[in-house]
Amino acid sequence: MEVAAIGSLWSNSIDSLLHVLDAALIHRQLYEQKQSPAPEVDGAFVSIMQWIDNGFISDAEGALDAIRPQLASSAEEADYYRCRIRQNEHLHRLHHADTLEYTYSARIQEYRDSLCRLLPDGDVEKTYYQAWEAMERKAYRTAAQGLVKAGAEASGRPLLLARIYEMAVQVNRHLNHPAKADEYLIRKAILCVKNKIDDYSPLVEVARMYMREGHPEEARKYLDYAQDYAGLARSPLPAIELTRALGELKKMEHRQQVTEKHRLYLFFSMLSVMTIILLFSIRKINRQMHVIAEAKQKMEKLYADLEKKKNDLEAMNAELTTLTQELQVTNSQLSEASLLKEEYIGHFLKQCSEYLHKLQDYKKMVNRKIQAGQIDELFKQNNSKRIIQEESKELYRKFDIAFLKIFPHFVEQFNELLMPEERFVLDKDELLNTELRLFALVRLGIKDSSQIADFLGYSVTTIYTYRTRIKNKAMGNRDEFEENVMKIDL
Repeated sequence: MEVAAIGSLWSNSIDSLLHVLDAALIHRQLYEQKQSPAPEVDGAFVSIMQWIDNGFISDAEGALDAIRPQLASSAEEADYYRCRIRQNEHLHRLHHADTLEYTYSARIQEYRDSLCRLLPDGDVEKTYYQAWEAMERKAYRTAAQGLVKAGAEASGRPLLLARIYEMAVQVNRHLNHPAKADEYLIRKAILCVKNKIDDYSPLVEVARMYMREGHPEEARKYLDYAQDYAGLARSPLPAIELTRALGELKKMEHRQQVTEKHRLYLFFSMLSVMTIILLFSIRKINRQMHVIAEAKQKMEKLYADLEKKKNDLEAMNAELTTLTQELQVTNSQLSEASLLKEEYIGHFLKQCSEYLHKLQDYKKMVNRKIQAGQIDELFKQNNSKRIIQEESKELYRKFDIAFLKIFPHFVEQFNELLMPEERFVLDKDELLNTELRLFALVRLGIKDSSQIADFLGYSVTTIYTYRTRIKNKAMGNRDEFEENVMKIDL
């Protein structure tokens, strides 16, 4: 329940601590009865523990040395070790950064180990001491787990719970969890105030937390509360930390005042300089305004002239671009025409030569047949279509070879103009089929259907049907299909 209440206060805001401090301080001032919280030792050890907390370390030392031989039970022996641990903790705090610091640390560890051997396994106090030992071994995660477990089980023992919170602050700082460390610090402060524990060091630590964050005003509030509690507390030992913190705060406030004065002096110096610069600038600006107005008028006139020239230049550029494009098209057509002329003139001459040789051979064959009196056989051979078919096939083969030599990518690029399912797949020895040959003639610039029909040996109607059917298979605009064919292998 205590842990849940503290967690609720922390989750609301750190200002909750101030409200608790106000209420608790008034309560202690009105009803302070000098009563300690429920002691964790019995009998004579209660007085010894009070002597230690009140700063009478030497008296407590003598009493503990005298009572040591009279211990009659494990419980009394455990109380003895508790007092020894508390005594050496105070001495360790007094001799911080001193050569005796390590001596008291070793004694604390010795008495702590002896106490742990007397406590049963699972005891919350033993869990706390085991976490302490893990922290000294730098096993901080193990220590943090043990402290969480001990804190959950020590809700009815505020003195022990305050020590658990104090150690949790140190462990979380070693784990680089500053927010969690601050949370445990606030928890300890609330716990000490609510349970009237004479330890106002958490308030001093909260003040130091604000000093680290650069908020001396907030730190002053908590140190004022700590001073009020110092007047009510029975133990003088925490006053050392309070005095140190007040000294640190005073130095910080002094540095802040010096800094503020320096900043104020710097601000007024800069303000004076800026005022002089501003007055000089205003005078300079007034002079420049007149010059700028005259320059603006000249610039506007110049800009108008430049805008006109720019428009004229853009018109000339557009015209030049058009002429350049037309020239490029013309050059391309001339280059293509020159190529076609060279290729097809050579092909035509070769073809004519071959046909002259074939006519001479045919003439010789006719003369032999006539001399031999084989007129019927000659007449039969002359009426056969085999020769025409063979010659046409040979003509188309040579045309295909010559055309693909000029346009080597014709078939691939032509197929790219068609829908995927309508593309032509040629046989292994086939160069062009009838449809491809038709549009090969179109690529050569022969677009008249009658000329194409004469070359391919089809009727004009058939050629028109072929052209329409292929256009209907085009991927894009069918009206632009033949224009796209003309761009193949450009």
